[in-house]
Amino acid sequence: MKRYGVLFFSLVLLFAFPVSSPSFWPEQWSLRTPTLKGVVHGDGKWVAVGVSGGIYTSADRIHWEKKSSPTDQQLNRIIHTWNPDLFLAVGENGTILTSPDGISWTKQNSNTGSSLNGIAYNGNNRFVAVGSTGTIVTSTNGTAWSSVSSGIIDSLNDIAYAASKFVAVGSRTTVLNSPDGLIWGKKVPGCTQNNTQDFRAVAAGNGLFVAVGEGICYSPDGQSWSGEDQHPLRNLNDVTYESSRFIATGSSGEMLTSDATPYTWTTRTPNTKNDLYGITYDVTSKGLAAVGNGGLIVTSDNGNDWTRLNPDLLSIAFDRGRYVAVGTWGTIRTSADGVNWQNQTSNTAWSLRGITSGQNQFVVAGDGGSILTSPDGTTWTPQNSTSADFLFGITYGDNGKFVAVGLSDKVHISSNGSVWQDKPLGTTYWLNGITYGNGKYVSVGLGGAILTSADGDTWEPKSSSTTEWLLGVAYGNGLFVAVGTKGTILTSPDGHTWTPFPDPQKVFCWDILGITFKYGRFVAVNANGAVLTSLNGTSWSLKETWNMAGATKDPLRSVVGGLNSFMTVGEGGIILESENTGFPLFLPLILR
Repeated sequence: MKRYGVLFFSLVLLFAFPVSSPSFWPEQWSLRTPTLKGVVHGDGKWVAVGVSGGIYTSADRIHWEKKSSPTDQQLNRIIHTWNPDLFLAVGENGTILTSPDGISWTKQNSNTGSSLNGIAYNGNNRFVAVGSTGTIVTSTNGTAWSSVSSGIIDSLNDIAYAASKFVAVGSRTTVLNSPDGLIWGKKVPGCTQNNTQDFRAVAAGNGLFVAVGEGICYSPDGQSWSGEDQHPLRNLNDVTYESSRFIATGSSGEMLTSDATPYTWTTRTPNTKNDLYGITYDVTSKGLAAVGNGGLIVTSDNGNDWTRLNPDLLSIAFDRGRYVAVGTWGTIRTSADGVNWQNQTSNTAWSLRGITSGQNQFVVAGDGGSILTSPDGTTWTPQNSTSADFLFGITYGDNGKFVAVGLSDKVHISSNGSVWQDKPLGTTYWLNGITYGNGKYVSVGLGGAILTSADGDTWEPKSSSTTEWLLGVAYGNGLFVAVGTKGTILTSPDGHTWTPFPDPQKVFCWDILGITFKYGRFVAVNANGAVLTSLNGTSWSLKETWNMAGATKDPLRSVVGGLNSFMTVGEGGIILESENTGFPLFLPLILR
């Protein structure tokens, strides 16, 4: 009787609280990987700062550790000085942090509530930080700060010191000069098309100041300025000086180097379409590091060729209140709330490409025939898959079998995740995804390949009427939906007869890389950082996540329904979470 009372109460709550509109949800997506805004090198270490007061250090630019921060405010810039030996970071709401080693940090009183965007030091006895509404604060020691008048209300976005003067830049091509950081004069550079474009950063080197933002301007003294001959509209966020040239970074992965002369810029490829916000150069090691959206870190030893350090996340699962995401280099990350993520040890360097759950365990498949199992997502045990095949997908069926597929002439099945058997396919297939529904397994792959099986042992090929690569498949609402290259979408009520979505290239031209079904809808993700949703598999809407603050243009690889929301992962380790579903999460738990 008590059980029915709880059920009745749950049903009352279900109808008492509003449920999101099924035709438009999920609309909003938020980053769950922290964006980095600034980076510097000093005292033999690299230090990056970003949103929510995040501070991260590295000795080699490869392995990064999060440090304790005395603030949850966004940190926008960081510098290192030698006399005194000090790290200083500035950020939102007047935040100023100092550290003698980049590890232990102290919050200082800036005597301003304005957001601080840049900071510089004259090498002797004057620190200057600049920010919104023309804010300027100065200090002789980095701890005691006082305000000085800038004479303007425009936002100041960055500041540099060289040739015995401070130069601050800001919105509407604002340029201020000061010999001492106390008395400031405004300059009208006249180096952009209409003097309304914003400067976001400034750097000095080789007798030259370079300001970047929506344009690029140059000055030998901070007073007389000239600009690019063609006045192209830029979207640059930071600039640094590298031994003999300047390097600028910006939105959508834009990277420029000032080759030959400071007035000639060459586009470089940092291997990302995500925004880059900060860049720095270490004179000793000749190394460069740039940071950006979603914790993005790219490095270079010559300024021309760049390497993205973040491992890609290729697949994600949710079970028993825990998310588990897997990816390249044996990466495994877990979260109990979708917000805070922890790295786990996989004891493998193979790329892990698929994950599923069943029988109260997670099971992962990957390159080299890798199979790993875990009861909780934290402790992992390697299993013998009896194969060295590249495994791209794995699922668990209601018949009690795990099935893994990949580049092979066989599939791999297990009744417990530990002991695996091979089942022949008769010929070699490149299978990228697999799901279970309506009493059968359905696997999809290269050249429009579709295979079905009632038991996981015996498989039959089906006609898909497409030669596109099929990259993922899901089941829900009595329908199988397969997705693939060039926006391909196929639907089937039984796994045997498939219907293509009409003219997919005209609507969704990007490759669709992953799909799932939960909360009464299909959700798919594509190679341009967009999310597609459908209630019936035939009518789709597309949400471009880069139009939201801190979202991505890099490929999203996998998506799963989780804690009253959807979670998607992708290249560069990006993690995005949708808005709340509005469905009470406890109801299915009580009915279970």
